[in-house]
Amino acid sequence: MATVAQPETLPENPFVQDIEEELPPPTSLVIFGGTGDLAARKLLPAVYNLRRGGLLPEKFDVIGIGRREGDNERFRTHAHDSIAEFSRSGLDDDTWKTLEPNLEFLRGDLDDPKLFEELAERLARHEAQSGPRQRVFYLAVIGPQPVGNDVVPFQNRFKEAVPMDALHGMRGVPDQHLRLRSLRQGGRRPVLENGRD
Repeated sequence: MATVAQPETLPENPFVQDIEEELPPPTSLVIFGGTGDLAARKLLPAVYNLRRGGLLPEKFDVIGIGRREGDNERFRTHAHDSIAEFSRSGLDDDTWKTLEPNLEFLRGDLDDPKLFEELAERLARHEAQSGPRQRVFYLAVIGPQPVGNDVVPFQNRFKEAVPMDALHGMRGVPDQHLRLRSLRQGGRRPVLENGRD
């Protein structure tokens, strides 16, 4: 069987200049587990690379939630170090300066209802300052966080703190359609999703 050699570089697409990409609307990204390994190796570098590629809206912020002691400055240092180590494009100071002020940290445990109250207040403050935003929630947690029988209480706390009509793309979805979906077998990495796949 003959093997086909792949070219070192792909030819440039002659039609790419004809494609206008629309930026997403203003967005708040909430990362539960924002100080963890998944956020460090994948999520924060991906957000940075999107910013560097001009693919994020001007009004874009990240709220990292973690159980570790920390504040906005520690979270920004964590993000900077993670991006420097794991970003495929390296760290460009100009790009970093546009992303850094939009990174915030919120300390708390998913078992604590006060965390969700603080999160709701912070999201409301962002919207009061710069208008409505879509909200994206990523659960980058593992272990004693919401898994198995703990999922239902977590969903209830989440829905109390973040009203259903505030979730972009989920307006009008009945509560019973809001559920957690596993990204990995065994239900170890849940994400919030609309139940109407």
